[in-house]
Amino acid sequence: MPKKYCFSISNHATFYKYLVYSIKANCMKTKLLLFNAFLLIFNCTNESVTQPEGQACDNGTFVGDVILTTQQEVEDFGAMCYTKIDGKLYIGKGTNEDSDIHDLSYLNNLTEVYNSNPDRNQLSEIWVVKNPNLTNLEGLHNITKTAGVIISRNDRLASLSGLEGLTQIHYHPGFSAIVILNNDALESLDGLHNIVSIGSPDFTVFDYIGISIQGNDLLTNLEALSNINDIYGSVFIGTHEDDVYYEGNAALTDFCGLTNLFSNGGSDLVLIDNNAFNPTVQDIIDGNCSQ
Repeated sequence: MPKKYCFSISNHATFYKYLVYSIKANCMKTKLLLFNAFLLIFNCTNESVTQPEGQACDNGTFVGDVILTTQQEVEDFGAMCYTKIDGKLYIGKGTNEDSDIHDLSYLNNLTEVYNSNPDRNQLSEIWVVKNPNLTNLEGLHNITKTAGVIISRNDRLASLSGLEGLTQIHYHPGFSAIVILNNDALESLDGLHNIVSIGSPDFTVFDYIGISIQGNDLLTNLEALSNINDIYGSVFIGTHEDDVYYEGNAALTDFCGLTNLFSNGGSDLVLIDNNAFNPTVQDIIDGNCSQ
């Protein structure tokens, strides 16, 4: 299968420092498109890599980024039996061209997607972007450790089932933890319900984005987030009314899943706007969390 080496055309750490500075300086009226812009900024070149002759499933670690753009690549990588990726897992094409990926069950050996070397400036997140035939994330269910989950523009994805193994997101400063963006069929966040903590108290709220949920037209509630006690990062649910590029969540009326988070202190930077219902943090704490 192809092993792909990708690079961003911008420095992510610098990008995010600018973003959070702008948000702080402009009372969060900065366009969230700055944050979303980097989602699809990748240039890739292919280099062939094959399973060594006679290699069995040895539960090894793949060092580097794994970028799977077709169903065949998913199946081929799964056959290599890696349990860990020391880098990023990117599923989809992330361009204007859709992938044909529809079944992630071949990746069920994976238990970790994480950059173990803090001195190496490398993303270590799970990206699932622009897979119109994907209906669930089953196959990722054994993954228990990653630095982030980005789910974007998967037209038939109805839930996040397959992410149940995650209990904590160990994300890096300058990056994002959970991004759920423009998934037209997504009705719930089921699959995230075992997560209890995001980020680290070692960093400030302006170091990274904890949760961003935007443009999911059928999403009605955030119940799957009800076990989260701490988010050391910002929380964006919807988008600012001035943003002409990204939308809120048109059917989202139930925010009660955030009660536990905000009752425990939550995040110092919260934006809830341009959804079907837009309660304040205090509303949610007081029980006025749904319509």
